[in-house]
Amino acid sequence: MVRPMSAEPKETTASVRMSVAEKRSAEIRAKSLGYKSLSDYLRALASSDMKSATPDPKKCRETRPVSLFHKTNFGAMWNGDSLDWMDSREAESVNLIMTSPPFGLVRKNPMVMRTHTLIVIGFVHLLRVSKNT
Repeated sequence: MVRPMSAEPKETTASVRMSVAEKRSAEIRAKSLGYKSLSDYLRALASSDMKSATPDPKKCRETRPVSLFHKTNFGAMWNGDSLDWMDSREAESVNLIMTSPPFGLVRKNPMVMRTHTLIVIGFVHLLRVSKNT
C-alpha cells in the first residue's frame, strides 16, 4: 500500500531513543487522543510546548501606573514602566527617549530569555513612538 501524499510534506526526520515500553505507551496515548501516528502526536506535543514557552509580553508583566515626574517648557520626565507609557503615546510623537543600558543582559538566570524578549518588545515600541527625523 502506497502512503498518500501529505498536505504538508515533511522534509526531515528525527530519531528519538526510547525503550520498547515507552514507545508502546506513547503510541497508545497518541491513539487514545485521536492522532493518526506517533509522529503526529510528537509534532503536536512539540508545537504545544513551543507555544507555551514563548512568553506573551502582555501576560509577562503587570501594568502599572505612569505618573508625570517633572515638566518644563522643553519637555517632561515620566515615572513608571516605559512600555505602559509608550502604549499610551501616538506613533511618531516623541523627540527623545533616553535609556539606561545594559538592561541586565549579562546576568545568567532563568529569566534571561524573558528579559531579552521584553527588551526587543521595548525597542519595537521605541521605534513606533519615535519621530522619524
